[in-house]
Amino acid sequence: DKGVFVQCRINNKDADMLQKLPVRQADGSDRPLYQEVAVLSRRWNDYGNVGIVVAPMYPEELQAVRGLCPDQTILVPEISPMSGGYAAAVRDGADSAGAGVIVSMARPVLYASRSENYAEAARTTAERMRQRLNGARPGRTS
Repeated sequence: DKGVFVQCRINNKDADMLQKLPVRQADGSDRPLYQEVAVLSRRWNDYGNVGIVVAPMYPEELQAVRGLCPDQTILVPEISPMSGGYAAAVRDGADSAGAGVIVSMARPVLYASRSENYAEAARTTAERMRQRLNGARPGRTS
């Protein structure tokens, strides 16, 4: 009943130096390290309790990780709702059932208001974000 998320692909400024290192495969081809981490996490996922963290800045890489790990939960950290990136993250990170992706959008809720109406504003913001995320799920309309 415990789980872990393995950091697979993040977007800090020096991440590519490590995460894109080529890893030689048995067939002689190379695969970037972040994909090798995804494959390893799939092997470790015997009990369905190993998820993967993939940054939203790289949609093609999120799709690649989803292809390598079709049944694992993917955590997509902090997306700005203003960027519209949440829709792409949900679309690219969702599994075949339109689920299997957790999108973190804490900042809009945290900074929903600086006044006395914070609780109400935070709730309204959280509900709006949930509707947007659910509307972006494959097979759903907003």
